[in-house]
Amino acid sequence: IYLYDAHDNILTDGYFTEKGSGGCYLNECIDDVLHADATVFTDDIALNFDDGGNISPFETTLNNPYLLGTKGNWSSKKSFLYQINRKQSSPEILISKDGTYKNFVLFDWLDAGSVFDRWAKTNEVTQRNTNSGINESKDILNRYLSVLYSFKNTLISASCNYAKYREIAFDSYEDYDPDEVQNALNHGHFNFSNGVSDNCETNWCISDEYSHSGKYSIKMHAGSALSFTTSFVPENNASVDYSFFTPSVNRKYLISLWIKASADAMPDVVLLYNSLQVNAVSKGQKIDGWQQYEATLNSPSNPTALEITISTHEAICYFDDIRIQPYVSTMNTIVYDNFLKRNVAELDENNFATFYIYDEEGKLVLIKRETEKGVITLSTTISNVKQ
Repeated sequence: IYLYDAHDNILTDGYFTEKGSGGCYLNECIDDVLHADATVFTDDIALNFDDGGNISPFETTLNNPYLLGTKGNWSSKKSFLYQINRKQSSPEILISKDGTYKNFVLFDWLDAGSVFDRWAKTNEVTQRNTNSGINESKDILNRYLSVLYSFKNTLISASCNYAKYREIAFDSYEDYDPDEVQNALNHGHFNFSNGVSDNCETNWCISDEYSHSGKYSIKMHAGSALSFTTSFVPENNASVDYSFFTPSVNRKYLISLWIKASADAMPDVVLLYNSLQVNAVSKGQKIDGWQQYEATLNSPSNPTALEITISTHEAICYFDDIRIQPYVSTMNTIVYDNFLKRNVAELDENNFATFYIYDEEGKLVLIKRETEKGVITLSTTISNVKQ
C-alpha cells in the first residue's frame, strides 16, 4: 500500500500483503475504486432523556448502563468520504478506467480519529435521544444541525440549522396531558413556572379555548406571570445540562411567540439579564386575532443568569408557539394532534404556520397558509366514492 501527500507524491515505500483467495495482492485488488465511504458505529454516546419518561429510582440505583440504554445500542457516530483526484486518460479516453480514484488508501478502523487526510469526516453525531433519534450533529465545516422531539422522544417537533441542541427551544403546548395538573411548562427545552399549579379560573392553565396552531395554548389571567431562568455558558462547554435552553456567551438569539389578547389586555414578554431588560414587541398585523411578538437577546461576554417572563395585565391573554433560536439560524417546527399524533401545522423560519385540516376519515382535505396579510387557502381536496 502506498501513502501519498497532498500533491500525490509517494511518502513511503509500498509493500505487498499475502495473496488472498482472489488470486491478487491487496494493492492490486483495490485499484480502480469508483467510490468509498466509511461509517464508525458506537454504543457509547451522550443520550438525552428529555421527554423520554421518568427513570424509576430502582433503575437509577442499579447504575446499569445497559438497562438505561446508554450502552448496548449501536448507532452511527461518524461518517467519512474518500477524497482524491480521479484518473483521466489522455489523449484517448478509457471508459473502463477514467473517473476512478487516482490512488486509494484503506480506512484505518483502529485509529479513526486520525485517519489519512484523504478520508474527510463528512458528518458526526454528537447527541441522540433514548430512542436513537439524532438530537445534534455537525458536518465537515462544523455546522450544527439540532432536532427537538416531543411525545416522549417519538416525533420531531423542531429542527434548526447552525445551532447546538442546547441553544434551541420550542413548545406548542400539545404535548401535555390536559387531564393532569401541571406545575410547570417544562417541555421543548423550557421550564416556565410561578410556584403555583395551573388553575384556569384564577391563574394559568393549558386551555383549548383558543390556539394559534393545534388545539391548545396557555391561558393566563390578569396579573399572572410565568418565568424561566437559565444560565449562559461558553461556546465549547461540554459539561452542560441538556434539559433546558442554555445560550452561549457572545451570541445573539431570537425569541418569537404568538399572543391573543383583547383590546384592553397588556401582554408582556420580558428578557432580564445583567441588569438589562428587553421587552418583546409586536410584529406585523394581527392574523385571526393572534399577534406575533419578537425580541432579540445579545449575549454579553460576562453574562449573569437569564430570566424570561411572560405575563399579562388587565385582561386574559393566550400564548402559543413560543420558540428561541440563535439569530443566525433557520428553525422549522411541527405541531401534532395530541390524540391522533397527526401533523396539523408546520411553522416556517418566520414562525408562520401552514395548517393541515383533515376530515372525519383522516383524509387531508384543506391546506391553509398564514401570511403577513392573513390566512390564505393553498389547496382543497374533496373525494367521493360512488355507491
